Amino acid sequence: MTAGELSAENLLRLSGSYWKVCALHAGVKLDLFTAIGKERLSPEEIAEKLSVDRRGITMLLNALTAMDLLTHINSR
Repeated sequence: MTAGELSAENLLRLSGSYWKVCALHAGVKLDLFTAIGKERLSPEEIAEKLSVDRRGITMLLNALTAMDLLTHINSR
């Protein structure tokens, strides 16, 4: 690797890619996408359905939405 490849921008991009993969892996491991299916569920409903922490699943949902893997729909 050259010094130019070790720029702060490239390192941030690389670490960002790593965290995106981690978020996707967490969603798959929790079977999140299957649990949601075609339903419109709140984070609270998803947390209950998967028996997971509401705050944690909300952060994961936000990350997956930022990656365009999920779509946020405003409250009913």
